[in-house]
Amino acid sequence: MSKINEYAIEKYTAHGYPRLFDEVGAEGLAVIQKHDEDAAKIVSEIKECDEVVYVGYSSTFSKYPDTIASFVDCKNGNRIYVVNRKIQK
Repeated sequence: MSKINEYAIEKYTAHGYPRLFDEVGAEGLAVIQKHDEDAAKIVSEIKECDEVVYVGYSSTFSKYPDTIASFVDCKNGNRIYVVNRKIQK
């Protein structure tokens, strides 16, 4: 069984995320999407997360394009931030 719920990862589109699209463009949405996917995989491999249930772009901690932050919510209630593909402690 995968430790990543099939519905966990957001799909970023210009229509669904117009403000983010205006800020980063189509290429930026693709980069953020890939970062979220990588963040889910990274977090799914640590013991603090029993199952990844949601992953999203953190506009609070991101400064695109230099810093991309994703938050990963786990079924057990833990929220883990991944910044530039590194877990933040």
